[in-house]
Parts: sequence; structure tokens; C-alpha cells
Amino acid sequence: MLHLPALAAVLFLTSGEFLTSSEPSVAPTRRPQDDPSLEALMEEVKELMLRLPLRYHIRAYESLAKSREPEAIGELARRYEKPDLPKDQERYLMASSLSTIGKKGKDGLVEALAAWRGEANAAEDAWLWRHALEVEIQLAGPDSAVDIARNAKGIALRGAAIEALAAASSEALYDLIPELVQSPPKKEQDQIALMGAYATALTVMGNKKTQTETPWRRLALTLVATFEDEDVPRAAKLILARHLAAELDADSVVLEAAAWRTLLAKRAKEAKDRRKEGDKASPKAGEAKDEYVRPRFFGVEVTGERICYLLDLSDSMAAPIPPEWKPKGAPESGPRVRKKRKKGDIPTEADIPWYIVKTRFDVAREHLRVSLERLQPDQKFCVIGFGSTAEYLKGTKGMVKATSGNVKKVLKELDGIKIGAPQGERVHGTIWGDTNLHAGLKLAFATSKKGRVKGAGYVNPETFVSGADTLFVLSDGDPSVDDYTVTDVDYGDGKIVTDNESGREGKDRTMQLNFIGPYVNWPLLLEDTRRMNMLRELEIHVISVGDADEQALGMLADIGLGKLQVFGRSRD
Repeated sequence: MLHLPALAAVLFLTSGEFLTSSEPSVAPTRRPQDDPSLEALMEEVKELMLRLPLRYHIRAYESLAKSREPEAIGELARRYEKPDLPKDQERYLMASSLSTIGKKGKDGLVEALAAWRGEANAAEDAWLWRHALEVEIQLAGPDSAVDIARNAKGIALRGAAIEALAAASSEALYDLIPELVQSPPKKEQDQIALMGAYATALTVMGNKKTQTETPWRRLALTLVATFEDEDVPRAAKLILARHLAAELDADSVVLEAAAWRTLLAKRAKEAKDRRKEGDKASPKAGEAKDEYVRPRFFGVEVTGERICYLLDLSDSMAAPIPPEWKPKGAPESGPRVRKKRKKGDIPTEADIPWYIVKTRFDVAREHLRVSLERLQPDQKFCVIGFGSTAEYLKGTKGMVKATSGNVKKVLKELDGIKIGAPQGERVHGTIWGDTNLHAGLKLAFATSKKGRVKGAGYVNPETFVSGADTLFVLSDGDPSVDDYTVTDVDYGDGKIVTDNESGREGKDRTMQLNFIGPYVNWPLLLEDTRRMNMLRELEIHVISVGDADEQALGMLADIGLGKLQVFGRSRD
């Protein structure tokens, strides 16, 4: 695949205020105060939808949702049925706009949302159901969502109903989930998906206080009992164990019911005894029995068996590293040929030949080499590189077994990636162009053993069974492009950027501009990652090796109950 350099044309971004906002949306255009009618709203929406950039469509969707008018929801439903391009993302953005409705509604709003759901009831519509049902629960109570969780034919829709109930803090879950656990679905992928919803609900509903209260503890103990059920897939048990570990501050993740029962009892006793604030020692959930050498990357160990590495190969990775990034006393020279290890030796970060590490890319490559060479043959892995686009490294076009042959193919390809000559503001050289993190995440979540699945990867059965259960994301900067750049006329708002990697602003406006899509904005990128990880519950760890927004990267890790490792220090 051709890797394009930074776009030469002027680029258009959203306002600087939004780039630093914590809101996952673009501020909507306001109608004149003297014309607040529904007719004026529809005219505003029509005007915004004639514009090609997605950012204006987001404004239209949020204006419709915020109105809380049943007719406006009907308009969203009509556009959802026949969306503009790109169809999938337009639909996801419409669904996300419902989060702006809040806890207030107008007559007929609940019925309008239910009618919308009724016309869109495929698995890929789970994100819509998740948001619509949360509003319906807030306005009309949990009964409809409870019925869907019990009886809907589609597992993804049932899972969406459970997550909506959790988001609304519905206590109906305390009786509902134990009931549902007694009648598990037969298919492995369905059991994994529902466990993702159950575990999410357990975490959302939990806090330090609930650990001593009967309803939450009863729910936790009900789910813990599934560790003893041989018919429950290991992948489902792993999801539950990760959530329990996060909620109970456990030191290890184990798949043993007795260990979790012991820890739950200890947590209850600690709270009742009201121990002093400084005495917060966390007993282990149980001694982890290592069945294999645990996979790890930059020293972060994971609990999964199917690892996807998402590697930033943008031009900024060509930047040289400062001397303090290297260990003290690291040799400045050494042999050109790597020393062969003895059979059975397990590599560690101490084996990195720091004398050849000059750039951020070198740091990433050498740590990835250690991580891949530590994998066992029965474990699986995939490596995805992202720059202006995202693609598999040739040795892993999907999840593959970590055989020595597959590992060598990937390492050979990594060693073959050379930093190109400097171009313009890319003074340190070029690799794969800009930073399209969203494209990398989309490919990672859509990956199975057969490669990229067709359709909506976040609810595809194959990804639950053979896709990654753990994701490492390595990046050195903020996202600068996505897959949704379009050319349109200059509408006169926002700012001009002449180099999207550096963020350099220009002064001269032109009649036409290239509009970057919405996923260069962290709030929207994080929201779409939540969608992709709904029910999947991948463990996500993030490695920062440069100038990226650490707060945003930490939020990305939080979505997967993972860690942010900033090269040289870490944040749980």
C-alpha cells in the first residue's frame, strides 16, 4: 500500500476550543432566539446536511436530539435509515447524539425513540439501542429495557439493553442478571458478549460502599459462580475476572471462584471495620498460576492470550530520542550482528541493544521485538501499523499463532522499515505519514484469525471468538487525520492548518479546503472506541513515547481497564 506524505493542501480543523473540550461533540449552531420553531430547526438541519464535512452533520444531529421533539427524533430515524456516506459512521454519530438529550423529554419522545429502534434492529444497531434505551429508561422506567434483555432475539441488542440499564443505574439489574445467568445462550460468541454486558454492569453499579451491601455483593457472587461452570468459555471468564480485579483492587487476575469469594469477604470486612485511611493493603485475589510466560510490552504484563499491537508509524516517530530515555550506562557501540540467544532463553528489556536505538521508532521496534519473542507458540498475535492509513504488517494479516516463523516475518519487516528523507516540516524524516489512530483502532477491533471481518466488527461473532482479547496502543502524538477527509468550500469558521502533524496554522484562506474528519478530536475518538469495545471488553494498554496528550491516552486505556505507560514512568 502506498503511504502518502502529509497533505500539501491547506487543512481545515475544528476550533481550538473544541480540541481541548471534554465534551464528545461539536457545539451546535444556534437558531435565532426569535425563531425557535421546529420549522426553523429543520431548515438549519437541511442547510448543515448539504455540507460535506462530518463535523457539520454532527451539529445537525445534536441540534435534533437536543430539541427533544418527537418530530426531530423522527427526522433522525429517517436519516439513519438512508444515511449519507460513510454510512456506518453517520449512523454511529446519530446514535451518539442521543446522549445530549439528558433526563428531560417531551410528550411522545419515548415513543419516537422506540419506533426508531423498531425499524433498526440488526446487530450493528446495538449502539443506537444502547443510547436510545438509556433515554427511555430515564424518562419512562426500566420495564422496556428489562424485557429486551430477557427476550430480544439478537444477543447484541440484549447486551445493549443491559448496558443501558447500567448507565441509568437501574437497580433492576440486581434481579435481572442472576435470572439471565441461569439460562445462558448456547453459542460461545453469545456467551462472551453477554458476559461483557454483565461485567460492565457490575463495574458501573459498584463502588466502595456497595461492596458491603447485599444487592451488589449478591450479584458479584452470582457471577463469580460462573468460574466453576465448565460450559462458560475461558474468554468470558477472563472478561469477568478483569472487571472484578479493577473493582476490588485485586493484585492479580485469576479464574478461580474461591479466590474471588475470599476477596469479596475481606473487602466487606474492611469496610465494616472502617480501617484507617492509610491502611489500604489490597490482599491478592489468589496466587496466579502461570500457565505460560505472560505477554508484555514495555514492561506491562497482560492477562490475555490473543494480543494485538497497534503501532504508530507516523513521521513524528522518526524524531530522535533524548539521552535520558536510555538506561544509565547503556553502551554507545556494539556489534552490528545481534547476538543469538540460547534455546529456552526468555528475552527481557535488558537485552535491548541501546547503541542502535536513535529514534522513537527504534524504541518501539526494539520493545516490540522483546515482546514478540517472549510469546509462546500457542498464543496468538497481530501487528498493525498506522500512519496516514492503517494496515497489517505482512506477517500477521489477522490473528496468527506466535510461531518462530511468524515472529521472524514481522521482525524482518520491521527491520526493513527505513526512515525516509526529510520533507518540508518533517525535518527528522518520513515513515508512513500522519497519525490516523482511528483507522488503526477500527482495524484492530475488526480483526479475527481470518483477517478483517466484513461489516460491523464490533458485533461480529468471529471477532469475539478469534479476535484480540488484549490491545496494546503505542503512539507518540495526538491524532492528526482520520479516514473522512473531504474537500468542500470554505465556510469561514474554524482554523487553517498547513501541516497536520505539527499543527502549524496558516493565515490565508482559500475558496476550497480539505476538511479533516471528526476523529482527530479526542472526545469523539474516545466515544467511538467505547462503541467498538462495547460487549467486546478488550483489555487496552497504551504506551506513550512522545508528545501525545497523556490525559487523553489515559482515558483510552481506561476504556479497556488498562494502563497508560509513559516511557520512563507509568500510570495505573
